[in-house]
Amino acid sequence: MEERKSGKPNKDELNDKISAKEGEIEENQSKIDKAKEQAKNRKREIDHWKQWFHSLPGTDRTEEQAKLDIEINWRGKEINAWQEEIGNLETKKWAIRHELEALKQQLLALEDGVYDRPIEEDPRLIHAIAAFEEAMATPK
Repeated sequence: MEERKSGKPNKDELNDKISAKEGEIEENQSKIDKAKEQAKNRKREIDHWKQWFHSLPGTDRTEEQAKLDIEINWRGKEINAWQEEIGNLETKKWAIRHELEALKQQLLALEDGVYDRPIEEDPRLIHAIAAFEEAMATPK
């Protein structure tokens, strides 16, 4: 309803906003891909260190255990940080997609002439209006 109160949207402005949101999604996805690659690289490095450690003769392993632990621990912390970043970026991506979808719905409504009709005839609201009227008519 707020959308209708603000008046009929401008088609060019909606298209610009849609393009901007699509660009945000692409940029965000690029950041996600980069973070995933960084985490994969650190995981490969950990695997390399483990292989190195297991290739050592049994007598050398005790002396090198501390070195292995240090190398794995700092990489593990970085992996955790990258995974947290990926989670935050994924959340942001879904929020942007939600905004994009809302803009696309506005554009479709504009193209279908919805803004030129009374609000009661808005096909996006017909079911909501009917449910509201039914709820109001139901005795308590």
